[in-house]
Amino acid sequence: AAPDPLDDRLVAKSYSSLRTFMGTITDARVLLGGNLANFAGVALGVIEEAIVAVEARQPILVTAGFGGAAALVARQLQIDDLRWAPRDFPTRPDDERIDNALARLDQAATAAGWDSTSAGLDPEELRQLSASHRAGEIASLVVAGLSRARR
Repeated sequence: AAPDPLDDRLVAKSYSSLRTFMGTITDARVLLGGNLANFAGVALGVIEEAIVAVEARQPILVTAGFGGAAALVARQLQIDDLRWAPRDFPTRPDDERIDNALARLDQAATAAGWDSTSAGLDPEELRQLSASHRAGEIASLVVAGLSRARR
């Protein structure tokens, strides 16, 4: 019999496979938001995308102003310490899968020698992008970063 296409393990593997494939056909990653609960992949999608990008030594532009997994990525990769946000930002469940994914991200960044300035923005611009929730500002900074990004 054929496997159930809605089997949770197959769905999770499919999401992970898609993210890995996308890392082979893209040059950079823009991260915004991301569920911190009720996710369907092996790990949080935004964190898994960050891991794939870091392993591929791709630039990552992170907007943490909307919270979610992107805010965790910004903090973990030391793009932004999120001092501008409430202490418990982003609010997240106590879930070891999130902790494990963040640890994997840290290990991948160390192994790849990943550098946030490869995204084409200086540290101040990276923090500005991270803290923003304004669409125009985000778009301007993303375009500036992508136009100057190193790969």
